Amino acid sequence: MQTYQNVASLSNPNSYPEFKEAKQMLSQNQHKKFGIKMPALLETNPFMSATYTIVSLFLSPGDKGQKEKDFEEVACILDFTVSMNADLNTIRHEVEFLKKANERLKEDCEKLFEEYCKVVGYHVSLEKCREIDDWEKLNQLISASAGLSTSQHRDSVKSVVTKEVNLEFATRRVSDFISQYVNFTERGSQYYEKFSSIIGSYDNAAFCGEQLPHQFSDLKFEIDNTIEKFNNTYHIPEIQGSRLKDLMFGHL
Repeated sequence: MQTYQNVASLSNPNSYPEFKEAKQMLSQNQHKKFGIKMPALLETNPFMSATYTIVSLFLSPGDKGQKEKDFEEVACILDFTVSMNADLNTIRHEVEFLKKANERLKEDCEKLFEEYCKVVGYHVSLEKCREIDDWEKLNQLISASAGLSTSQHRDSVKSVVTKEVNLEFATRRVSDFISQYVNFTERGSQYYEKFSSIIGSYDNAAFCGEQLPHQFSDLKFEIDNTIEKFNNTYHIPEIQGSRLKDLMFGHL
């Protein structure tokens, strides 16, 4: 969400105080000179705002030196927002896509937890289980269910077989979800690698770096930090290796 907000801010020249101040002054001058004012709808359009400001700078009263000075003050903002607008919007839309995909993954995880645990007689939500730190009780129930075949004296053979089948089916669904999770983290990492490449593609970063707002450097930091998380924090080799083997063929 931080990335999304920073991208939305960076891609619109109207978000920059220097640009808004210059545009407002030019708009007042043009209104006095020609008696027309830019419609509010077009003022919110970044390309129309950029075009209007450039034209107004050429048509505004004043000497050549002052016009050049005014132009220099907004040149980097105009260059960055116009040249990077499409790329930044690509990041913005794809961040929104990843956000929704993450929400679906979270919902699937919570639903799977509920369905898996009811097989062993545990009827507490994942959120509540985390809140009350109830993992020990859950592990005891899972271990007890795993040993059903040695406790047939407690149930009929048919009941034991049914419970074992249900538990095995639920366990395989967990395995399938692990694959889904791994695919999501790999895809997320690839998306953010792409974002890093896009941000690094701005040709005039060295020249305009000091005039760009802190959101630009914040965005680069957030992207690099998220790549690090996808590669090291979210990527858990154990769930594809030893933990998955234990789940499928050993300890549940």
